[in-house]
Amino acid sequence: MNLALRILTLSAASGLALAGTEALPVCNPMPALLHAEQPKYPDRDSRVAVHGAVKLQFTVMPDGSVADPIVVGNEPAETADWFNSPALEAIRLFRFAAVAVPCQGRTKIVFKVVPGSGTPNTSLERTRGR
Repeated sequence: MNLALRILTLSAASGLALAGTEALPVCNPMPALLHAEQPKYPDRDSRVAVHGAVKLQFTVMPDGSVADPIVVGNEPAETADWFNSPALEAIRLFRFAAVAVPCQGRTKIVFKVVPGSGTPNTSLERTRGR
């Protein structure tokens, strides 16, 4: 069984987002993604293929680092226990181009097992979209 992990739709959040008590502007456009950490598929029985996605919101700091990531949704909802932690661990290690002021961004990390043979193989794909 081969494993493919994708990051989908790096996009600007709409409107303003709150971090603490300060309203942060959205990243519009999103700064260039310089480094995307490969999320780790959770250890599970390899005969059970679980697919899912985690929607994340985070702050891009002036140096391009990521702060305050939160999960804003799961597809399907029952995969939260499996995929939230690896998605949050990975997004904390992302690096973007520098920005003038902190801003909010969103992304969706998709966990999908691709049928195949041999040892599980992980890959990361980034696409832009809405």
